[in-house]
Amino acid sequence: MSISPSSINHNDVKALCKYFKKNSYSVPNETPEAKEALDRCKALLELDYNVVEINNAGGVLCAHYPSRILICENELPYPGSSPIRNEALHLDTEADVNQLRNQILKARKGRCRARFPVPVILFRGKNICRSGTIAHYAEIYGRATVEAVNSYIYGTSEDDFDDRGDEDQFNDEQALDLESTVRNNDIQLLRMYSVNTIFDLMVEHKKVKYGVYVTSSEKADTENRYSDFNVINIPYPGCEFFKEFYHHGKQGRNLVFDWDQRMVDKTLSLPTVDNFKDLEIEWGSYKTWDIIDLTTNYLAFVLRYIQQSKDGVLIHCISGWDRTPLFISLIRVSLWADGLIHKSLNPTQMLYFTIAYDWMLFGHNLKNRIEKFEEIFFFGFYMLKHIMPEKCSIKCFYRGNDDPSPQVSPKKVISADNGNTEFMDDDLLGSNASQSSSSTNLFNEPAGGVILEQRESETEMNVESDIFDNENGDFCGYAPLLLDDNSDMVMPDSQSSNESNGNLPAEKQYSDNDVNNSPSPSRKSSPVPISGSLTGKDSDASNSSWTFVSVSGSVHSNDEFTSLRERVSLNRFKRLSKVRNDFIKAYYHAAIVPYTDGSSSISQVVNHFAEKVGWL
Repeated sequence: MSISPSSINHNDVKALCKYFKKNSYSVPNETPEAKEALDRCKALLELDYNVVEINNAGGVLCAHYPSRILICENELPYPGSSPIRNEALHLDTEADVNQLRNQILKARKGRCRARFPVPVILFRGKNICRSGTIAHYAEIYGRATVEAVNSYIYGTSEDDFDDRGDEDQFNDEQALDLESTVRNNDIQLLRMYSVNTIFDLMVEHKKVKYGVYVTSSEKADTENRYSDFNVINIPYPGCEFFKEFYHHGKQGRNLVFDWDQRMVDKTLSLPTVDNFKDLEIEWGSYKTWDIIDLTTNYLAFVLRYIQQSKDGVLIHCISGWDRTPLFISLIRVSLWADGLIHKSLNPTQMLYFTIAYDWMLFGHNLKNRIEKFEEIFFFGFYMLKHIMPEKCSIKCFYRGNDDPSPQVSPKKVISADNGNTEFMDDDLLGSNASQSSSSTNLFNEPAGGVILEQRESETEMNVESDIFDNENGDFCGYAPLLLDDNSDMVMPDSQSSNESNGNLPAEKQYSDNDVNNSPSPSRKSSPVPISGSLTGKDSDASNSSWTFVSVSGSVHSNDEFTSLRERVSLNRFKRLSKVRNDFIKAYYHAAIVPYTDGSSSISQVVNHFAEKVGWL
């Protein structure tokens, strides 16, 4: 049965959360519900990309990866544009796909729990990949031994032998250099993805369990086999830390990780920090940051690095199913909110995709984490309101002709102020301009130093539908959005927000007059109209298909001038707010009530109900 992406609605998100909270995913035990979720993810991905499947039936490649691993071959073209190809992977034929799968078979034992590198996001032709960390030699030999015994006991068909590539050759020859061979195959797989940078989220160089080293970081490789890669340590607390987040009332502010623990032996190591001075982050103070600032600053750095890099990147923690999906999901949703990836998805579709594909189908055990109060999954969506400002937005930053990113194609325009030639990126002008069927005419140099941007109403977010829930018209708890004199986002204070701790916001019906007649802010701030007033001011422009954009970044619609930067920030704010609010409603709709030690079940139920309706 074919899946229609447009049919995915909020009830599907609720059902997904309910299923996810009760079931952990594994390929050998794949249920019809999980299979349907994977089918929907593929349908959503195919709205914007040509998708290739890597067969993982039976969990032959990895038991806790999807049964069909989805890889974006290229981004589909829009009218007047060319497709953006995957610069590394050219999977045009079945032979190309089989070659990649065979390389995975050779390399899979090189990573913890056989969680090999997989491309999960295609951004400007570059692969953003995820994996587990590299396996310790004890795991490599142990896994090889177990597979050899299973092969001896249960036998291996000729088809299975063909599918397993050179893996059986290692077992048969009992090669003394098995570790080196597997490591080199892992490196070769990364090269196939054109990965040049590895972001390591581990807080230790080598993970110790029961007094035995079980995994290690690439930098801990004794043979320095990963020396050609840029391995960047961004140590981040593991899932155990998020039990403190739960007991902190699901508030991340002032919640600081204890960096003095004996097992923590990694420090933050960022190369070429000078390239990121405009982020205005004091990196030397990272041990004093609370979990909100730590997450926000890491994400801002990773996004900017991805933007400027020519090559792909790999992100991993230990097993790759807690911290890794947290950052992969935040990266995906942030780039989507900027309109740079998944351009056809609405907030509900984006929410469904990231829950299903980034978290569930790649093995995050939500049921186990909830039972232990390790709310890292919830934290990932709690963080969405903290990544709304421009620091975590690629699109809000101006990039001139000295931009190191090779993916940028600056367009020459004439400044209205001094007549000098300046450069402006397609993305800064807006995706509609570059995707228009008349794109060849958009970057002429008209008199007055302005450039034309086509406005396609069907791609604009409807303000009223974002503020009010589509199902019943109830107010979703959005606080007023303010823009200060510098056009920076002024976000609602975390203590005053209805849902600052992730509680289900109290719902109240408001009329249009209630919204439009809200109290005026202070003199230095001006409210952004959140109802009919916004479309009213732009009514003349909406009747026409063109809007004037100046080099300074202002959109000219009759006598109304709105900074492009403000417009991008507002659209990002609306998208992230919608995803976050929809998640909270879906998550608590399927909530499991956990009982903490030392308190009665009755008090826990009462507290949980109060939390759901926004009393706590």
